[in-house]
Amino acid sequence: MLRGKSAGGGGARVKTGKPFPKIPADGLLNGAVCASYARCGKAGCKCARGALHGPYYHRYQWHDGRVIKEYVPLSQVEEVRAACARYRALQDKLREGRQHFQTLLSQLRSSLRGLDYE
Repeated sequence: MLRGKSAGGGGARVKTGKPFPKIPADGLLNGAVCASYARCGKAGCKCARGALHGPYYHRYQWHDGRVIKEYVPLSQVEEVRAACARYRALQDKLREGRQHFQTLLSQLRSSLRGLDYE
């Protein structure tokens, strides 16, 4: 496929590029969906007077120490937001489980200190 060129001379443009966010089978997506507004730069446009274009939705996530920005079509915004919320809820439960484990481990260690090993 050619980027920005018509494929086979048929006049139809074939877009290639990053796919929209696909929600995995587990229904979890890392990150957050945020709306942004943009200025196009044309002198006579409404955005030059302050009424910006948008909202455009993007999912932001950390990956390998960098923030990744991924466009989310309007038709998928609620679905992607829900997947991000499920991911955050799971992370909260995992964090609580780790804290509970650390508490139990601390109690076990303190109990073992009081025992004689002879």
